[in-house]
Amino acid sequence: MLFPDKSSFDKVFMEYYRMLCAYSNRFVCLEDAEDIVQDVMVWLWENRELVQIESSLNSYLFKTVYHRTINKLIQVASYKLLQ
Repeated sequence: MLFPDKSSFDKVFMEYYRMLCAYSNRFVCLEDAEDIVQDVMVWLWENRELVQIESSLNSYLFKTVYHRTINKLIQVASYKLLQ
């Protein structure tokens, strides 16, 4: 199991939240970046028993936030094309 208890998850959340938001904010606005990071962290907590990280937690989190950020950019671009 990735996080044996809530306190270990909270520790990871506090350690990575600002860094991940700053990283995502390089590509999208801060509000979207915060939403993306929160979504990733909630998903990670809800699926902690299923998630198997083959690399470091750091790499996993940044890669996941990166992919979700790219998906947000695609979503925004698609919306603008339909306007």
